[in-house]
Amino acid sequence: MTIRSIRLTALPVLIAAMLFSSGTSAFAASKDDREVVKVVSVSLNFSNPEPGDPVDKDMEDSVSVDDGTYEISEAEYTTKKEEWEYNDKPVLKIKVKIPKDDQDDYKFKSKAKLKLEKGDVKVDRSEISNSSTSATVTVYLRPVSGKAEATSDLRWDERYTANWEKVDNVQSYTLRLYRNSTQIADIDTTATHLNLASYMTTPGKYSFRIRSNAGGTAKDNSRFTEKSDYKTITQENIPTEEDIRQGDISLPVWVRDGDSWYIDQGGQKLHNTWFQDTDGNWYYLGADTYMKTGLFKDNDGNQYYLNTQDQPGDNIPLGAMRTGWLTYHDRTYYLNPNEGGPKGSMLVNTTVTIDGKECTFNEDGVLQQ
Repeated sequence: MTIRSIRLTALPVLIAAMLFSSGTSAFAASKDDREVVKVVSVSLNFSNPEPGDPVDKDMEDSVSVDDGTYEISEAEYTTKKEEWEYNDKPVLKIKVKIPKDDQDDYKFKSKAKLKLEKGDVKVDRSEISNSSTSATVTVYLRPVSGKAEATSDLRWDERYTANWEKVDNVQSYTLRLYRNSTQIADIDTTATHLNLASYMTTPGKYSFRIRSNAGGTAKDNSRFTEKSDYKTITQENIPTEEDIRQGDISLPVWVRDGDSWYIDQGGQKLHNTWFQDTDGNWYYLGADTYMKTGLFKDNDGNQYYLNTQDQPGDNIPLGAMRTGWLTYHDRTYYLNPNEGGPKGSMLVNTTVTIDGKECTFNEDGVLQQ
């Protein structure tokens, strides 16, 4: 064999050896021996904000981690507001990272899990997204709530306008108007004064009370104030047509007519429609314009129960749509509490699981035992 042929034979072997050596080195270099962090644990060390609280621009000192392999790098609310208001929905962004000096030793697992220690914080939900060395935790807090402060300094002007003091961080007010001792109207407004001329056309002693509405649930509203001083209306000072035209009559107003109620909006009575008040309660005004109570069936065949009385401890006003369990004439019904139900509609001809228990309702909506 010539030297030339030996060299030609050895060349492929040498190339293969070099490729194997190179591949082995590449495999060794790509092997990841870092310890995997599977769960990111974050603790919340603060309280839910309340209406009027300043928005804390830096929340790093209010959150913590209990694992030394990663740390908080940033924590802040997403809002640009300076102060929290009723019904604001705080969103807290928390950024977590593995320190640069430790990134050769640790990494986050792809789609790491989140363990959130809430403490006393009320949270709607939370989520996490991450890379191998950093993670972003998003915490959705419950809407801002708190007891609304009651107003003060209720007074009449020289004519027919009721006035009261502004209250910070409330969404609206409800004015309850009385003639002598009888309640005749409930009016919702965002103003701090109302010209009531159109509701003062009958002689008598008029007074009013005010409730501050937080804009959340009814329990967050203030109580009604004590009654104002009387404004006495006689035949000599009954509002004229010009007075009435200048009054605040475009607002939806509950008006009492004997034992019944209707809603006056801009001089028109609402009819054949649902109406939602500032507390979130739903009412139905029939073809005759009056508020319905008791069992009520709409044009689609859905049946509802509209409260028949203010029951002690119930907090559900007269005529308001009820939801959830209802016992009526010794029979038990279930009224859909969800918006997609439709809300308040009675379950009929169905078997569903409620609170972990299977429940069957007949064609009349009565729970079968």
